[in-house]
Amino acid sequence: MTGGDLVRSDVNRVYRGFNADCGERAEQFSAPLVTRPSGADDFIRLSINPGKGAGYWDVARLHDDMLICVAECRYLDPFDYVVSPQSDVLSIRMLVSGELEIADQHGAQVHVQRGAAEITRIPGGHTHELRIQEHERFASLTIHVRADSLVRLMGLGERETPSMLASFEDAEAGFRSCSMPVTPAMAGGVFDLIKAPYAGALRCRFYEAKSMEMLCLFVDAMRQCSGDEPQPGSPSVQALGRVQLARRILEEHLAAPPTVEQLARRVGVNRTRLRHDFKCLFGITIAEFILAQRMERARQLLRDETISIGAVAEAVGYNHAGNFSAAFRRHFGISPRDLRRG
Repeated sequence: MTGGDLVRSDVNRVYRGFNADCGERAEQFSAPLVTRPSGADDFIRLSINPGKGAGYWDVARLHDDMLICVAECRYLDPFDYVVSPQSDVLSIRMLVSGELEIADQHGAQVHVQRGAAEITRIPGGHTHELRIQEHERFASLTIHVRADSLVRLMGLGERETPSMLASFEDAEAGFRSCSMPVTPAMAGGVFDLIKAPYAGALRCRFYEAKSMEMLCLFVDAMRQCSGDEPQPGSPSVQALGRVQLARRILEEHLAAPPTVEQLARRVGVNRTRLRHDFKCLFGITIAEFILAQRMERARQLLRDETISIGAVAEAVGYNHAGNFSAAFRRHFGISPRDLRRG
């Protein structure tokens, strides 16, 4: 396999689901310039081929429903690449320098200028082309999220979802876009990502936490543009980012969740503040959330009768099937065995 093929394979692997083939995009880079932090298979740095320009793209696949791109670069010629996601995607961009043009397969065009925060909905299998202008510094954050997962990812209730954002959730919406000014907090966040002093796993965790904060800033800006009133007593935008990250960590470690103290350290806040903000946003305590998630996961696993009840118990963090069965009955009012019989 040639160096170019290695780059293409690497980029396609990280972009899986968000682009069918990154061929032309991958050609802007060469194999020796592709680097990956230790232990981070879904996080790569793509340094631009010196013959094409200078700078880099950091591409991080945070989980199945979310991918981010941090760019700090300059091209010698216009840089074009084609994107064709397999499922409906929302692409949220915060551009602090440079210009970008987006054109869909039916002729619709979007011009994103410096200082714009923009959201585009791309239907699955719908090809569109992006062009970055040459010579000017290009600095941005792009967050790609599956269209049906953003509200869930943010933990937003129906009344908390900005009306402008709700219109982008419509499966019949097709290709569409809107933009608003980048706020000072958004611009600061993009530069924080570009200048992040961390390496390896710490950089991954920083990108994860900062991306949630940036999503909160964007959704909050959409709410203001929509004229929606904030909910009384709502946590700050920064607190929302921390709590959403805490929830994600808990969901990924249900069998052996971190303690509140460990969780608070990981999201960068003290445990008292984390408990308060978590309860304020979700209406339940951290312990209640863990229990509810474990029970729901167990209920799903029990549908597969090839998995023993003991194995289900272990999968959701119980060492003894009896303790699991008792907890399951208290939660659902029915035992795991009776659930299967029904």
